[in-house]
Amino acid sequence: NADGSGTPTNLTNSQQPDDHPAWSPDGRQIAFESQDNTGTDIFVLNVDASGHAAGGFQLTNTPASETHPTWSPDGSQIAYARDGHIFVTAVANPGSERQLTSGAGFDSDPAWSPDGTQLAFSRDGDLYTTDATGAGTPTALTSTATTSETEPDWQPLATSITVQNTITPSVAPGRFDLSVDSIVVRTAAGDGDAGTVIVDPGSHTVSATALPDY
Repeated sequence: NADGSGTPTNLTNSQQPDDHPAWSPDGRQIAFESQDNTGTDIFVLNVDASGHAAGGFQLTNTPASETHPTWSPDGSQIAYARDGHIFVTAVANPGSERQLTSGAGFDSDPAWSPDGTQLAFSRDGDLYTTDATGAGTPTALTSTATTSETEPDWQPLATSITVQNTITPSVAPGRFDLSVDSIVVRTAAGDGDAGTVIVDPGSHTVSATALPDY
């Protein structure tokens, strides 16, 4: 149960690890990654009203490793990372895979915007967004040499995008939310003061705001 009461229910019984579960928006399915001797694939598990497994299917089946599945807001698509790029597959058609990012950078941690039109992701430690259709080129929202922004998480209102970043002289690792319609990211750096970089999604202008230590 969400409040921690009751006994945990075992939904899978694999010989290898099953990781990064993600509930579908309607709460009826769970996407997760499962390892075997050849790599890691994405599976979708159906969950009945009592919270028990009720069948499912394999979404990806490649020699590579697909990780960090995340559902589109309407539940029709799942985005994930593979070999340093972001892909999207329709849940109803596992053969419909589309590659959204390419190039030399290492892309990971995809996260859908609340309206389903964009995906945020981490590329070599910086925060980017890209069109969910794959059109155009990804937009860099941060560019930091001493910190690493990862695990973006869109918030459901709409004015700005917020990430934790360096103020002086470096950032204490952590996770927080400051303003509406933000992307919250995890950062890793040395000891120092905490702060944010607020990126306007239209103009991409950046302003820094100090935060209390956590």
